[in-house]
Amino acid sequence: MAAAATSCFVVVLALCLLVSMALMAGHYYGRAELVAGPGCSRLVRANPLFVQDITVRAAEEEGSGASGLVLYGLAEIPGLLDDVPAVWSEARRVVLPANSHKEWVYFLNSGSQIEVNCSVEPGTGLTNPLRITIAQAAGKVGFTQWSEEPSVHGTGAVRQSINSSDDYYVTVSNLRDQDTTVTLDFRISAVLYNTSGAEYACSPSPGSSGCTYRLPILGENVAVLSSGLKQVWTNL
Repeated sequence: MAAAATSCFVVVLALCLLVSMALMAGHYYGRAELVAGPGCSRLVRANPLFVQDITVRAAEEEGSGASGLVLYGLAEIPGLLDDVPAVWSEARRVVLPANSHKEWVYFLNSGSQIEVNCSVEPGTGLTNPLRITIAQAAGKVGFTQWSEEPSVHGTGAVRQSINSSDDYYVTVSNLRDQDTTVTLDFRISAVLYNTSGAEYACSPSPGSSGCTYRLPILGENVAVLSSGLKQVWTNL
């Protein structure tokens, strides 16, 4: 009995280690929801023992939002097109209430670059500066830590080279005691995955049931979630 119990413990421990290692490698084992903004090219890996398919649905667009959502299914992990980055831009006019901040999230692959130019509309006092921060999701702890980042007096820019594929938060903080209107120009040089060898490709329509890629039992079982590149102007 003791030997049998020891064997069971060893087997359970081995399974736990395998699951932990797979999770660290980026595999998905159950229901997970991912949001794709403009210019997204996100690798999705799933274990077919726990996940049968990957479904993508397109939300109703608000104004001139991101478009061109495509789900690719591949037999092996694709390479990154790091020598041919895709460049796109986005402009926003934002009203920031006093002592507040707003943030936007973008998924960026390693090798990408992001630049944010900010300008405060005339007529606004510059007693206290604005602050712009680009933070990786894994290191997003709290706004109080972000406030140590460089400030913007009237106009300014923040640039960041991406060394790790992840979600990145762009935050603009108004440290004034009055509302402030700012114009933001985002310029992103995004490194995308090479999906030319995909065995499955589907683009969902807003309001439809979406696209479903059924995972084969054998192979790498990977997919790439991609969205279109387009110049966007948003007034908030």
